[in-house]
Amino acid sequence: MRRASLCRALPALAVGVLLAILAAPGAASASEVLVYRDGKVTTATDPLLPPPAAQELSPTPAAGPEPEARAAQTGTVKQVLAENLAAGLITQADFDYYNAIWDEGVATRDRLGGRCAKQLGKVLSHADRIANGGQLSPSRMPATFLTIRRNTQFWASRPNVAPGQRVAFPPAQMVFQHYAGQGIQIQPLGNFGKANGLWGECVGRFGAKKQRKCKAEELRQLLDELVAVRAERAGFAAWEYYFDFLRGRPPWISGMAQATAVQALARGAQFLGEPAYMEPASSALGAFEQSSPIGVLVRSAGGNHYLLYSFARGYRVLNGFLQAVIGLHDYAQISGDPRAQSLFAAGDRAARREVPRYDTGKWSYYALPTRDLAPYGYQQLVTTFLQRMCRLTGAKVYCRHAARFSRYLRKPQTKPGAGAPRKRCGY
Repeated sequence: MRRASLCRALPALAVGVLLAILAAPGAASASEVLVYRDGKVTTATDPLLPPPAAQELSPTPAAGPEPEARAAQTGTVKQVLAENLAAGLITQADFDYYNAIWDEGVATRDRLGGRCAKQLGKVLSHADRIANGGQLSPSRMPATFLTIRRNTQFWASRPNVAPGQRVAFPPAQMVFQHYAGQGIQIQPLGNFGKANGLWGECVGRFGAKKQRKCKAEELRQLLDELVAVRAERAGFAAWEYYFDFLRGRPPWISGMAQATAVQALARGAQFLGEPAYMEPASSALGAFEQSSPIGVLVRSAGGNHYLLYSFARGYRVLNGFLQAVIGLHDYAQISGDPRAQSLFAAGDRAARREVPRYDTGKWSYYALPTRDLAPYGYQQLVTTFLQRMCRLTGAKVYCRHAARFSRYLRKPQTKPGAGAPRKRCGY
């Protein structure tokens, strides 16, 4: 590993807020990662971590957020911890551990000053807002306080970081991602994409040479860490996002991330011989059975559309929808779960009718109803998803549009965005 330069530009990362996108379900592609160890940050390359998107995922959705259901419990973080302890919902050890993390985060923020303090402060304010909204349930505490702990460690090192940068904390396998002005956050989609990459090497999906590099224990550790930070959301397992994004307020979920989660957990359960992973995967199907904004379901075109963002009911992103449908298919094939098969079939019915609406005749729309043209990388991505759906179903609509979109790629309509420089905070 090499020391991170304080002045060089960061190539291939976008300006502004980034949400990771996978090159394909289970695909392996290298991503630069900042590695935090003992108060110091260096850089490394993770060959199995999907890289962040080359552009911001989307513009402001056409539909704004809808209010989440609120629990009766309200108050600041420390008040909520005390209430949960008194009610027997968390143990004294949990209470002491979470309180210590919170106190250290506040003290570090007050000591740092500058941009680092603002980043850490935003993470703390998100947690306080979730608590005040009555949503800091015991199941959300592991992810919430792990995020505070990692931000406290990271920003205390006054790192050189760019928007979208991934951050690792060995020996932990889970990675975080920097969202400008909002600290580093657990990135479910990127992490389950990494799990798919580890699985792919082990089963030889990327060739026999890759299979010899199988890291089964790393896959097991990563899945264990991800299972530990799942939340219970209206009765189903969810990997939530705990920061503001577009018009969404935390905690919100992504249909694409949920589907990649059930896909990766099922693959891990089968390969590792760990049937326990199937329980959270099965529970996570609830996201596709409950309507937005709690779940990601919207009835559409005689079937189901699964939203990229739970809070944006009217915003339909084609690549996110197709990846969700593919993830449900893969889980159904491994598990034999009729719920998953039914959800896949309902998504397939809607997708067959929706896909032609995204075809401009020369390119594709990234999302409807905004009619934003897909950046080049997303045009490639959605083409691979259409090719996969063509193979899975044999449906002419997928095969025809996969061929059309492939032809469009020979005459690009859009170009990738420019990179963003790293900035060192605190000075």
